[in-house]
Parts: sequence; C-alpha cells; structure tokens
Amino acid sequence: MNTFWIFRTELRRLLRSRLGIAAMVVGILIPLLYSGLYLRAFWDPYSQMEDYPVALVNLDQGGDKDGKHVDYGKELVDQLVKDHKVGWQVVSEEQANAVLESGEGFYLKVTIPPTFTADALSVTGDNPKRAEVQFTQNEGKNYIASTITKRLESSLREEVGNKFSKEYFSGIFDVIGDAGNGLSQAAEGANKLADGATEVHDGTVKAADASHQLADGSAKVADGTQQLTAKLQEANGGAVKLKDGATTIQTKLGEVVGGTSQVAANLTKTTDGVNQLHDKLATSVGKTGELQSGLTKLQSGLTQAQGVLGQFDAKGQPIPAGTNDPAKMPVADMLAVLAQKYNMASDPLYAGILQKVGGVSSNLGVVSSNIGSAATQVGGSKQGLTDAVGALQQIGSGQKQLIEGLNKLTDGSKQLQAGAGNLSQGLGDLQSGTAKLADASGQLHSGAQQVANGNRDLAAGEAKLADGSKQVADGNAELAGKLTDATKDSTVKNSDLKADIMSDPVHVNSAPIHPVATYGMGFASYFIPLSLWVGAVVLYFILSMREYRWLLAPVPSTAIVLGKFFTLGVVGIISAIVSGMVLTYGLGLTVLHPVQFYLIMFLLSWVSIAIIGFMIARFGSGAGRFLAILILILQLTSSAGTFPIEMVPGFFQAIHPYLPMSYGIEGLRAIISTGDQSLIYKDMLILGSILVSVLVLHILTTRRTLRVGDLHEKDVLQG
Repeated sequence: MNTFWIFRTELRRLLRSRLGIAAMVVGILIPLLYSGLYLRAFWDPYSQMEDYPVALVNLDQGGDKDGKHVDYGKELVDQLVKDHKVGWQVVSEEQANAVLESGEGFYLKVTIPPTFTADALSVTGDNPKRAEVQFTQNEGKNYIASTITKRLESSLREEVGNKFSKEYFSGIFDVIGDAGNGLSQAAEGANKLADGATEVHDGTVKAADASHQLADGSAKVADGTQQLTAKLQEANGGAVKLKDGATTIQTKLGEVVGGTSQVAANLTKTTDGVNQLHDKLATSVGKTGELQSGLTKLQSGLTQAQGVLGQFDAKGQPIPAGTNDPAKMPVADMLAVLAQKYNMASDPLYAGILQKVGGVSSNLGVVSSNIGSAATQVGGSKQGLTDAVGALQQIGSGQKQLIEGLNKLTDGSKQLQAGAGNLSQGLGDLQSGTAKLADASGQLHSGAQQVANGNRDLAAGEAKLADGSKQVADGNAELAGKLTDATKDSTVKNSDLKADIMSDPVHVNSAPIHPVATYGMGFASYFIPLSLWVGAVVLYFILSMREYRWLLAPVPSTAIVLGKFFTLGVVGIISAIVSGMVLTYGLGLTVLHPVQFYLIMFLLSWVSIAIIGFMIARFGSGAGRFLAILILILQLTSSAGTFPIEMVPGFFQAIHPYLPMSYGIEGLRAIISTGDQSLIYKDMLILGSILVSVLVLHILTTRRTLRVGDLHEKDVLQG
C-alpha cells in the first residue's frame, strides 16, 4: 500500500510540473529517436549503391586476336556502366585524380591500364601475364566506404575472371579437339613403329648369331697368330746367327785378299828377276860363270819364294809354331779350315781358288828344280844355257799365269767378300724384318683376341638389343592401343557449357537458416537496448530522484525505492511501446515473437532505469551519471552488438557475461531472426534477475537519515 501511495504521489508530482511532463516526453522520445533515426539511416544502405560515386578510367590500348583488333577494356567499361551496380562515371585519369585527392567527389578510382587487353591475350603465348585492374580508394574520406570498395573489388574480379576464364577454356577445348586428330595419327605411327620394332628384333637375333660365329672365327685367328709369332721369333734367332756367320766370312775373306795380294807382289818381283836373267842369258850365252852364278841366285830366290807360301800367312807374317788360328796359317791350310768350318768344299769358286794356290806352290817347286838342273849343266855346254833360257821363258810364263791366277783369286775373294757383306746386310734386314713381323704378329694376336672379345660382347649386346626391340615393339603396340582409346575420348562434348562451368567451377549456394533481409534489421537488436539505456540516462539528467522527504516519512525503504522506480518505470514502458511500434509499423521491422519483443524491451528499460537510479542514489548525481555513461561505453564494446564477441580483446570478452545489454541483444536477435524461444526466455530470466538484484541492493543500501549536505541538493524538482 505504501509503495502504491508513493508511486501515485510521484507520478502526480511529475504531471503537475511542466519540467516533469517535459522530462517524461523526452524520456519517451529519446529511445525512439535514437533507435528509429539510426536504423532508418542504416536500414538498407546497399540499396543506394547506384548513388555511390566511382571514377572509371579506361587507358586500355586493345590488342590483336586471330587477326582482329579487340578492346577488352572498352567492353569492360560498357558492361560496368550498363549494370549500374555503383555510380560509375567515366572520366579521364587527371580528372579522377584531382577529384579523388580533394575528397569532395569520388570515393574510389578504378583504372584499366594500357596493357589490359594485351595481358589478357598473353596466356596463349610463351610469357603469360595477369590482366590487372587498379583500385585506388580514399580511405581517409570514409572508412566504411573503403570496406564497400573491397566488396566491389571482389565482385569485379570475379566477374572479369569468369569472363576471361570462359574464353580461355573455350580455346583449350578447341585445342583438345585438334589434338584428337593428332592422337589418331600418332596411333597409326605407333602401329608402324611396333611393326618396325618387330623387324628390328628379328634382325638383331640374326645379327647376334652371326656375331657368335664371328667371335669363334676371331678366336681361331688369335690362336693362329700366336703360333705365327712363336715361329717368327725362332726365325729371327736363326737370322741373327746367319748374320754373325756372314760377318765372319766377310772378315776372313778380307784377310785372304790381303795374303793373295802380297803373294802376287812377291811373284811380280820374282818374274822381274827371271826376265832379267833370261835377257842376260840370251845376250851373254858365253858368260857361263855368270850364268851359273845367276842361276844359283835364281834358284835361291825361287826356293825363298816357295818357302814364303809355306812359312808365311796370308798377311805375310811368319807362321807361329803349332798355331790353330786360320788367320796365321798358310793360305792353303787356311782355305782348308774355312772350307771345313763353313761347308765350302763343294763351292766351285773355293775349288778354283784352292787350285790356283796349289798351282802356284807346285810351279815354284818345278821352276826351282829346273833352275838347279840348269845350273849344273850351264857350265857343261851352251846347249845347256840355251835350255836354261827356254826354261827361264817357261818360268816367266808360269809366273805370269800364277800372277794372273792370284789376281783372279784376289778379285774373286773381293767379290766373295762383297757378297758376304751383302749377305750380312741382307741377313740384318731379314733379322729386323722378322723382329718387326714378330711384333706385328703379336699385335695381330692381341687385336684378334680383342676382336674375339668384342664380338662376344657384341653378340651379348645384340641379344639385349633383341630383347629391348621386342619390348619396344610390345610398348608401341600398347601405345597404339592407348592412343586409339584416347582418340575416342578426345572429342569435347558441350564445350561451351563446360567452359562456362570451368570458368566458374564453384557455385556458392548461400542458404542462411535465419535470413536477415536488411542492414537495419541486423543492427536493430543492437540499437534498441542502446536507445533504451540512453533514454534512461537522459531522463535522470532532467529529473532528480533524490527526494529526501520520503526518508522522514513513516514508510519502509522498500516502498520508497519501489515507488520511485515504478514512477519512472511507467515512462520506460511507454517509451518501449512507442519505439517498438514505430520500428515494426514504421520501418517494417519484422519480429517472430511480438509479445516477447515488447516484454524484453520492458525489461531492458526497467533494468536501465534501476541501474542508473541506483548509481545516482548511492554515488550522487554527478558520479552516478558518470558511472551510467561508463557502463554504457563498456556495453557498447562488450555486448557483441557489432562484431562477434570472439573477435574483440580478452578484457571485453571477460566482462561480456556481466552486462545486461549482452543478454538484451542476444534475446532480441532470437526474437527478430532465429525464433529460439528457449534462448529468449533464458535472456529474459537473466534480465529479470539483474533487475531484482539491483532493486534489492538499492533497498538494502538506502539510508534513512539526513545530512547537512543533503539539504543543498541542486537538482530538486520544484512542484
């Protein structure tokens, strides 16, 4: 009863005062203006995109495609202007830069560069480049405009990319179609390769067999050359021995030539003596004594000459006693030794030389005997002298023949010596030739062995080649089959449709479960609690609820607190009803649960009034209103009205569960969009609990005594 009485008294006091009436009207209208005007201004800003000024600058110079000039930049400009998604204005680059920099016109400049078409066509060349569209926005003019620009940028990139991608894929499908014919030809070529590889396989098998036979023949050649090398080495040894023998013969024959020359010289001297004797005997037959003396001398000379043949060697040197050296033996003995040593007894030349040498010695003996006989008979008769002269003539003739024989012997010995020299040189050449031939035969043996090994390796390689050619043949046959199959699949069906799909392969099917039609509907759950709190703050700025007359009245504190709360609560209810009706019927805000919509607005208004009233009652008008503004600021940042609570710093996430606006926003979202009644009732229950808790705390902390400072309150409402 006391609570109602205080409520009625306070309400009458407000209604009797113009200031009170004005305060009630302001308290009702502020939430309406705050939420209504804000939501109306931002209800659906994207529906006004045609009025969003954007400068469009086309610098593209075009390019050539399939022999024709194309200008993708102009096509893009025409398409953008035709779509009217934003307020496109085609201007020059200088004009766009000037207006954009001034901040009084365009929010964005879109520039199509000079190489736009050329870059778009470069994908068919060796140096592909991305076509570029330049976006230049003035973020300093309006940050929200820059976010709109990013959406426009994404949309334009998608549209342009899809357009060019479709053309690219169409070209690719044409190339694939052309490649089908190439695959068919490749299949025919692969079949021919398979046939050729089979023929190569057969040929390599035959070649491998021939290589095996060639390897066997090369091995036999190697064995033969090895035997030939051995025989040539034996022949070379024999040639060395023959050369040494020929050299010895040449040396001995030189000695023989020297001996016969000396004998011939001695015989020439003897012949001269015989001739002189003959002349003297012929001219002075009568001088018997002198003749006898001359014959004696002649006999002595002949004896000496005959002794020369038996006592001196071929060089005219005395023969040592008991010598075995042929070079120091008499000429006849030396020839006999040489004939025995070199098997020359049957040589006619040797026989002639031996005969001549024997004839010389024999003739010398005969002459000596005749001269002796003549000498014994000279003294007897002239006839004897005459016979002696005849004998001397015979001696001269024999000596002449002997000298001629010795000269022939000398000439023959020289010829034999020259022949022996030639034989020695020939045998030297034979030795050198057989040595070279032996080396060449050894090299031939090594080469033949290598040829045999190479032929074996060749045979093995040809066997592998045969296996490889068989695999190549099989592989080409398989390739031909695969290419034939690929030819069947190379034709692209529905190429235009496929190009269209591949240029935009993923279609995002956006199907929200609780769609929000407009920007304003999405923010209504945020602005409604905010406007009700601001309305309560403004109401307390005009009215003073610190009326101390009730403190001295015989009424309990509960009645005082509740009576004043209900007085302002009526204003809150009226404000919530008016705001809710304007939002739903005026702006077209759709709510799924109208009753709960108004109930939660009542709770939000009452909670705002209760909290602010408690702050002012406990901390005074100035501090209480400051705290009310501070709590408002904290709720703006921590209630998840704009960004999800997970995206704000940790401090604001921590205080989020303790602020009433958090639950008001959550409940209004459920009422407007999701329709989750369990969540609605939960949030309403939490708001009711906060309201009751604040009122109970207010009652418990209400002071029933007056202080001197309380009498100087400046914001007392005069009735």
